[in-house]
Amino acid sequence: MNKLTLEVLIMEFITYEQPLNEHIRVCLRLEQLFVQVQHWLHGTNTWDSRAALAGILEVLNVLDRPDLKTRLVKELSRFSAQLTRYTETPNVDHSKLNSVLLELNQTIEQLHNLQGRIAQGLRDNDFLISIRQHLTNPGGGCSFDAPAYHYWINQPASERIAQLKLWLDSLKTVQFSINLMLRLIRQSNSPQWRQATSGFYQAALDANISC
Repeated sequence: MNKLTLEVLIMEFITYEQPLNEHIRVCLRLEQLFVQVQHWLHGTNTWDSRAALAGILEVLNVLDRPDLKTRLVKELSRFSAQLTRYTETPNVDHSKLNSVLLELNQTIEQLHNLQGRIAQGLRDNDFLISIRQHLTNPGGGCSFDAPAYHYWINQPASERIAQLKLWLDSLKTVQFSINLMLRLIRQSNSPQWRQATSGFYQAALDANISC
């Protein structure tokens, strides 16, 4: 098998992740939204800014769940407790272990320090409140029904990007928390190669493994 054939075969494989509870589903949705926002954030045309702002507002819609912060703290604390057990275990990379534990504990503390609901300042922003209402309509945010938005979208690109970054900074704690949690989950096991015969695959979960 030559190198070109191998590369073609690798490209044919797709990674699927199947979340087993609603909390992880929410985190995966938020992860995807943050990736979308980062993709559009630095674009200089108005459509880039529209897409980035719409992504931020979608993040806020997902964050409306009142239990998200509590669930994140609980999940990260569980990881911290599990990893702490390995601090006295020989043949463990203690440098990396301590680094991960520090990252976990700092993130948990930052979540605890968040006052009230996540990104409450964005929820109270009159401009964003107005945009959230209009974006629910098809083609929402048109100049005739959202003149303030039309004015903002026609500001210089540097000003729009600076404002978008400022709004996104309000979400950094939750973004980092979700990325950390998903990273630890993904690194806790190895991917498995499976073939979906005729596009269908089904498998029973191991009852001895806590999923």
